[in-house]
Amino acid sequence: MRMIKQIVVLFLLVVGSSFASEEKERINLNYELKIGITPMKWYGGKRYSERYKVPIDYGLEIYHQGKIYSLGVGVEGKIEDEYEFIDGLDEIYTYYVVGKRKIGHYYSLVFRAGGASPINYKPSYYGAFGIEKRIGSLNIQLLGEILRLKDKKDDKKYPMIGLKLGYVFGKSFEESELKPPVETPAPEIERAPEAIEKEEIASGYVAYQTELNERNRERVKKFVEKINQDERSGVLELRAYSDDTGSEKLNVELAEMRLESVVEELETSGLDENKEIKKIDPVETIKTEYKFDNDSLVNREANRRIEATFIAD
Repeated sequence: MRMIKQIVVLFLLVVGSSFASEEKERINLNYELKIGITPMKWYGGKRYSERYKVPIDYGLEIYHQGKIYSLGVGVEGKIEDEYEFIDGLDEIYTYYVVGKRKIGHYYSLVFRAGGASPINYKPSYYGAFGIEKRIGSLNIQLLGEILRLKDKKDDKKYPMIGLKLGYVFGKSFEESELKPPVETPAPEIERAPEAIEKEEIASGYVAYQTELNERNRERVKKFVEKINQDERSGVLELRAYSDDTGSEKLNVELAEMRLESVVEELETSGLDENKEIKKIDPVETIKTEYKFDNDSLVNREANRRIEATFIAD
């Protein structure tokens, strides 16, 4: 019953704070159900490490998911084992502020700071620090935890190592700041056919994709129809761009294969023979020009693109 009350109070505090935000914007909250074990424990001169007999921990965290930092609150119940590692200790409830700091695409540092209410012992502080790996909606955490167990006889530190598995109801770390790229449309300018420059004819490649999808095939066909309206001969230069991830060697290889797919589609779509296709060496173009910041999956896909420039003789 105490656990349920703590969850309700924490939920109301976080949701209430979102409505009180001065910006009056909808705060993106993640709700994470957690389950775990505590395979290593120390108390006084004793250590407990029966990994396969330890009962589970369970809890809930509610936090605002940011681009780099996340902050929220959580509660967790720890059911102590029946092997009497510590006399009289049945269960521990912890309630805490939780913070996360992204250190890579899939890793974060995690800290907790709050209090603990051990059954049959006096309330004390609670703290934890560790690392988290995210796989889709799953979080895997390895935490070092500590609190104090106080009663009439003893007052000792109770350090632990915990392994947690969480399922997140909400947006993923990368998706939390995910917004579709927005371009300000350029004003319509009357220009001669030979002035077609840097028209994007393929984009939105997912990682390691080299073949054209149906949307990009249609873009290439429409480009061929437009360019064929100019009966003059000329050079059609193709440039491949990438995002900022991966090695230069790998990006060059992917760009070359994407250029080949575009050339094949141009020829299949009936590009006039008086238009010479020239592929610019990807070494000169990859990782040199980005349309959008490389801070989300959508933006990185948009940066992987092919641009065409027609230069009439």
